[in-house]
Amino acid sequence: MQNRAVRTRGAVLVAAAEQFDRHGYGGTSLSRISTAADLSTGALTFHFPTKDALADAVQWHGRHTTQLVVDGLTELRPPPLRGVVDLTLALAGLLERDVTVRAAARLSRERPGCPAVWCTAWNPALGRLAARVTGGPSPAGAAGPLVALARHLVAGVEVHLRCAAGQEGGLGASPGVQAEIEQIWSLLLHGMDLLK
Repeated sequence: MQNRAVRTRGAVLVAAAEQFDRHGYGGTSLSRISTAADLSTGALTFHFPTKDALADAVQWHGRHTTQLVVDGLTELRPPPLRGVVDLTLALAGLLERDVTVRAAARLSRERPGCPAVWCTAWNPALGRLAARVTGGPSPAGAAGPLVALARHLVAGVEVHLRCAAGQEGGLGASPGVQAEIEQIWSLLLHGMDLLK
Protein backbone atom coordinates (compact mmCIF):
# COMPACT_ATOMS: atom_id res chain seq x y z
CA MET A 1 0.00 0.00 0.00
CA GLN A 2 2.83 2.39 0.88
CA ASN A 3 4.56 1.76 -2.48
CA ARG A 4 1.34 2.65 -4.28
CA ALA A 5 1.10 5.93 -2.33
CA VAL A 6 4.70 6.78 -3.23
CA ARG A 7 4.02 6.04 -6.92
CA THR A 8 0.83 8.11 -6.85
CA ARG A 9 2.62 11.00 -5.18
CA GLY A 10 5.37 10.83 -7.81
CA ALA A 11 2.83 10.77 -10.65
CA VAL A 12 1.06 13.78 -9.16
CA LEU A 13 4.36 15.64 -8.85
CA VAL A 14 5.20 15.03 -12.53
CA ALA A 15 1.69 15.97 -13.67
CA ALA A 16 1.86 19.16 -11.59
CA ALA A 17 5.30 20.00 -12.97
CA GLU A 18 4.01 19.58 -16.53
CA GLN A 19 1.05 21.87 -15.84
CA PHE A 20 3.07 24.53 -14.04
CA ASP A 21 5.64 24.38 -16.83
CA ARG A 22 3.01 24.82 -19.55
CA HIS A 23 0.57 27.19 -17.89
CA GLY A 24 2.50 28.87 -15.09
CA TYR A 25 1.38 29.25 -11.51
CA GLY A 26 -1.63 31.43 -12.28
CA GLY A 27 -2.88 29.27 -15.14
CA THR A 28 -2.71 25.97 -13.25
CA SER A 29 -5.49 24.66 -11.02
CA LEU A 30 -5.86 21.57 -8.86
CA SER A 31 -8.58 20.45 -11.25
CA ARG A 32 -6.22 20.71 -14.22
CA ILE A 33 -3.52 18.78 -12.33
CA SER A 34 -5.93 16.04 -11.18
CA THR A 35 -7.11 15.58 -14.78
CA ALA A 36 -3.51 15.37 -16.02
CA ALA A 37 -2.65 12.86 -13.27
CA ASP A 38 -5.85 10.88 -13.97
CA LEU A 39 -6.93 11.20 -10.33
CA SER A 40 -9.96 12.61 -8.58
CA THR A 41 -9.46 15.97 -6.92
CA GLY A 42 -10.01 14.22 -3.57
CA ALA A 43 -7.21 11.75 -4.26
CA LEU A 44 -4.96 14.62 -5.32
CA THR A 45 -5.66 16.70 -2.21
CA PHE A 46 -4.99 13.66 -0.03
CA HIS A 47 -1.34 13.93 -1.11
CA PHE A 48 -1.17 17.71 -1.65
CA PRO A 49 -3.95 19.69 0.05
CA THR A 50 -3.37 22.95 -1.86
CA LYS A 51 -1.92 24.29 -5.07
CA ASP A 52 0.75 26.02 -2.99
CA ALA A 53 1.75 22.70 -1.41
CA LEU A 54 2.10 21.20 -4.89
CA ALA A 55 4.05 24.19 -6.17
CA ASP A 56 6.37 23.95 -3.16
CA ALA A 57 6.96 20.25 -3.84
CA VAL A 58 7.67 20.87 -7.53
CA GLN A 59 10.05 23.73 -6.74
CA TRP A 60 11.96 21.73 -4.16
CA HIS A 61 12.15 18.67 -6.44
CA GLY A 62 13.51 20.78 -9.31
CA ARG A 63 15.93 22.47 -6.92
CA HIS A 64 17.11 19.13 -5.54
CA THR A 65 17.68 17.73 -9.04
CA THR A 66 19.65 20.85 -9.94
CA GLN A 67 21.64 20.80 -6.71
CA LEU A 68 22.79 17.24 -7.36
CA VAL A 69 24.15 18.26 -10.76
CA VAL A 70 25.82 21.39 -9.39
CA ASP A 71 27.41 19.43 -6.54
CA GLY A 72 28.73 16.87 -9.01
CA LEU A 73 30.30 19.61 -11.13
CA THR A 74 31.91 21.45 -8.23
CA GLU A 75 33.35 18.22 -6.82
CA LEU A 76 35.34 17.87 -10.04
CA ARG A 77 37.06 21.21 -9.20
CA PRO A 78 37.44 22.37 -12.80
CA PRO A 79 39.48 25.47 -13.63
CA PRO A 80 37.21 28.40 -12.64
CA LEU A 81 36.25 29.67 -16.11
CA ARG A 82 35.69 26.12 -17.33
CA GLY A 83 33.53 25.63 -14.25
CA VAL A 84 31.34 28.64 -15.14
CA VAL A 85 30.97 27.33 -18.69
CA ASP A 86 30.19 23.79 -17.51
CA LEU A 87 27.67 25.09 -15.00
CA THR A 88 25.73 27.03 -17.63
CA LEU A 89 25.84 24.03 -19.97
CA ALA A 90 24.55 21.73 -17.24
CA LEU A 91 21.72 24.12 -16.37
CA ALA A 92 20.82 24.45 -20.05
CA GLY A 93 20.70 20.65 -20.34
CA LEU A 94 18.52 20.34 -17.25
CA LEU A 95 16.09 22.98 -18.51
CA GLU A 96 15.96 21.26 -21.87
CA ARG A 97 15.33 17.76 -20.54
CA ASP A 98 13.70 17.90 -17.10
CA VAL A 99 10.15 19.17 -16.69
CA THR A 100 10.48 19.55 -12.92
CA VAL A 101 13.53 21.77 -13.38
CA ARG A 102 11.74 23.92 -15.99
CA ALA A 103 8.68 24.15 -13.74
CA ALA A 104 10.83 25.07 -10.73
CA ALA A 105 12.53 27.81 -12.75
CA ARG A 106 9.18 29.20 -13.90
CA LEU A 107 7.62 28.99 -10.44
CA SER A 108 10.65 30.76 -8.96
CA ARG A 109 9.85 33.70 -11.22
CA GLU A 110 6.07 33.69 -11.04
CA ARG A 111 4.89 32.72 -7.57
CA PRO A 112 3.86 35.79 -5.65
CA GLY A 113 5.69 36.30 -2.38
CA CYS A 114 7.88 33.21 -2.73
CA PRO A 115 11.67 33.16 -2.92
CA ALA A 116 13.44 32.11 -6.11
CA VAL A 117 14.06 28.59 -4.79
CA TRP A 118 15.50 27.14 -7.99
CA CYS A 119 18.21 29.79 -8.27
CA THR A 120 19.51 28.97 -4.79
CA ALA A 121 20.71 25.63 -6.16
CA TRP A 122 23.21 27.21 -8.54
CA ASN A 123 23.75 30.92 -7.87
CA PRO A 124 26.17 30.39 -4.94
CA ALA A 125 28.36 28.03 -6.99
CA LEU A 126 28.32 30.45 -9.90
CA GLY A 127 29.39 33.30 -7.63
CA ARG A 128 32.26 31.28 -6.15
CA LEU A 129 33.52 30.20 -9.58
CA ALA A 130 33.31 33.71 -11.00
CA ALA A 131 35.17 35.12 -8.01
CA ARG A 132 37.96 32.59 -8.63
CA VAL A 133 38.12 33.60 -12.31
CA THR A 134 38.58 37.25 -11.40
CA GLY A 135 40.93 36.62 -8.48
CA GLY A 136 38.38 36.92 -5.72
CA PRO A 137 35.77 39.45 -4.73
CA SER A 138 36.90 42.99 -5.34
CA PRO A 139 35.50 46.39 -4.44
CA ALA A 140 34.71 46.99 -8.11
CA GLY A 141 32.84 43.68 -8.32
CA ALA A 142 34.95 42.26 -11.15
CA ALA A 143 33.08 38.92 -10.98
CA GLY A 144 29.76 40.71 -11.54
CA PRO A 145 29.79 40.81 -15.35
CA LEU A 146 30.71 37.12 -15.59
CA VAL A 147 27.91 36.19 -13.16
CA ALA A 148 25.49 38.40 -15.10
CA LEU A 149 26.50 36.77 -18.40
CA ALA A 150 25.95 33.27 -17.03
CA ARG A 151 22.59 34.22 -15.48
CA HIS A 152 21.43 35.81 -18.73
CA LEU A 153 22.44 32.73 -20.70
CA VAL A 154 20.45 30.49 -18.33
CA ALA A 155 17.43 32.80 -18.44
CA GLY A 156 17.72 32.93 -22.22
CA VAL A 157 17.63 29.14 -22.43
CA GLU A 158 14.36 29.04 -20.49
CA VAL A 159 12.81 31.77 -22.66
CA HIS A 160 14.05 30.10 -25.84
CA LEU A 161 12.52 26.77 -24.82
CA ARG A 162 9.18 28.46 -24.06
CA CYS A 163 9.18 30.31 -27.40
CA ALA A 164 10.16 27.16 -29.30
CA ALA A 165 7.34 25.29 -27.56
CA GLY A 166 4.81 27.70 -29.03
CA GLN A 167 6.16 27.02 -32.51
CA GLU A 168 6.89 23.29 -32.32
CA GLY A 169 4.45 21.99 -29.73
CA GLY A 170 5.69 20.74 -26.40
CA LEU A 171 8.10 22.45 -24.07
CA GLY A 172 11.65 21.34 -24.47
CA ALA A 173 10.92 20.30 -28.05
CA SER A 174 13.72 22.44 -29.46
CA PRO A 175 16.77 20.17 -29.47
CA GLY A 176 20.25 21.53 -29.25
CA VAL A 177 19.94 24.41 -26.79
CA GLN A 178 22.84 23.07 -24.75
CA ALA A 179 24.96 22.84 -27.91
CA GLU A 180 24.01 26.43 -28.82
CA ILE A 181 25.17 27.67 -25.41
CA GLU A 182 28.44 25.78 -25.89
CA GLN A 183 28.91 27.53 -29.25
CA ILE A 184 28.23 30.93 -27.65
CA TRP A 185 30.89 30.28 -25.01
CA SER A 186 33.33 29.05 -27.65
CA LEU A 187 32.80 32.19 -29.73
CA LEU A 188 33.15 34.42 -26.68
CA LEU A 189 36.31 32.73 -25.38
CA HIS A 190 37.87 32.66 -28.85
CA GLY A 191 37.11 36.37 -29.19
CA MET A 192 38.80 37.03 -25.85
CA ASP A 193 41.89 35.18 -27.06
CA LEU A 194 41.95 37.34 -30.20
CA LEU A 195 41.91 40.50 -28.09
CA LYS A 196 45.07 39.51 -26.22
